[in-house]
Amino acid sequence: MTRNPATAALTVSNAYTNIATQLAEGVDYTIRYQRDVGPGSLRTNFLATHYMEQSNKLFEEDEFDRLNGTIEYPENSATLDLTYSLRNWQFRWGVDWIDSMDSYAFLEEDPATSIFDFAVDDYTKQWVSVRYTTDTWQLTGGVRNITDEEPPTISQGYYNRVGNAPLYSGYDYFGREAWVQFVMSFGGEGNVRN
Repeated sequence: MTRNPATAALTVSNAYTNIATQLAEGVDYTIRYQRDVGPGSLRTNFLATHYMEQSNKLFEEDEFDRLNGTIEYPENSATLDLTYSLRNWQFRWGVDWIDSMDSYAFLEEDPATSIFDFAVDDYTKQWVSVRYTTDTWQLTGGVRNITDEEPPTISQGYYNRVGNAPLYSGYDYFGREAWVQFVMSFGGEGNVRN
């Protein structure tokens, strides 16, 4: 942003500084189901989002950029989480899914003749964890991105990227990771049970 010293007018030079209008219209779905299975309890959580519109414009007089389904603006995404609890144990498995995205029409490129790659396929990543809990301590371990799923790649020149992948919060740029967490309560009213 710069200010004209003669007129004191401001000039915005970065699209990330100000956006005059941003629209998002969609539907969120949540399904949760729990029942006893064998000696334990199974809980299923399913969360999904479907966007009908994602648009923005930098200046009030501009036309809206219709972004739904383009790179960084997936039309659909979902998460499924299964948890089995058995006495002090809790076992979890989950999968995150992001819809394919295509920016050829938005960028006015013909995919048949373009030298650029501005489309990505669906992306999924899985995770698993195991937790053991007592009244005074809790030990949890797990693996993120079990299958070591790499994010899709696109061409440079229009979108921000991490390496060759689009900069998008739903992608995993680190690959498979194992982790362990230990929590302990030291007296008082502390209780680590969830």
